[in-house]
Amino acid sequence: MRGVSGSQIRVQRALNNVCALAICRAIISSSSPSGGRSSQIKHKDTHIAFSPDFLLNNRFSFNYKGFEAALQSQFVSKQYMTNAEVEELTLDKYFVSNLNLAYSFRPKKVLKEVTVGFTVYNLFNEKYENNGWASSDYTDTVENRGNYAGYAAQAGTNVMGHVSFRF
Repeated sequence: MRGVSGSQIRVQRALNNVCALAICRAIISSSSPSGGRSSQIKHKDTHIAFSPDFLLNNRFSFNYKGFEAALQSQFVSKQYMTNAEVEELTLDKYFVSNLNLAYSFRPKKVLKEVTVGFTVYNLFNEKYENNGWASSDYTDTVENRGNYAGYAAQAGTNVMGHVSFRF
């Protein structure tokens, strides 16, 4: 495993940037196949399933007199869906951004604060899968393998409104 780091930058009072970066090489050296077979498959520093080598999250926000605009972005590198590191059984890398716009105000009675706003998810309409399933089977040798996969495609650009009340 390598390192994980994060940072937060504040420029003046209204601008804020939060960034998180993870670089990790999670590996497995051997595993037993499913199906009750007693033999082990030897791997040479193979990726662990669903463990990307690189993750980047970033959030830029602007706040002014109750108004907030925030752009959140996430990059995830390629992920293998099994511990066998088979190229056909991977999730492709993706980069997706969300935009949140909100306004908070303080009513004079009953409530401490009300926030109304909306979030535009997948702002640039990226076509990507962030999850899935994969399986392999073989009858005689590991080299004579059949691979099967299913993917969870994510929604294109979509909008969700929100209202919150603080008492």
